[in-house]
Amino acid sequence: MTSRICKSESVLARSVDDQTVLLDLETGECFVLNELAGRMWSLLREGADRDAVVERLGKEYEVDVATLQGDVDNLISTLLERGLAGNDSPEAG
Repeated sequence: MTSRICKSESVLARSVDDQTVLLDLETGECFVLNELAGRMWSLLREGADRDAVVERLGKEYEVDVATLQGDVDNLISTLLERGLAGNDSPEAG
């Protein structure tokens, strides 16, 4: 999986201490990401695909690749399911 995602237009994101808060303006739902998930979100928003996020975080944190892959996949799935992000086609970049 090397797809990229893009933030939904209705989502505001702010860093607060070591967390990232996502607010969906359409639903009023608020989501809080821990430090690692917030870093994943940041890299994804910068245009990194899943594999690039895993590679980068593997260098920044002492976490094994298999764990990172699962964590990144879970975050991407959650973001897509909750409507906080959408798929960004590679041709659009």
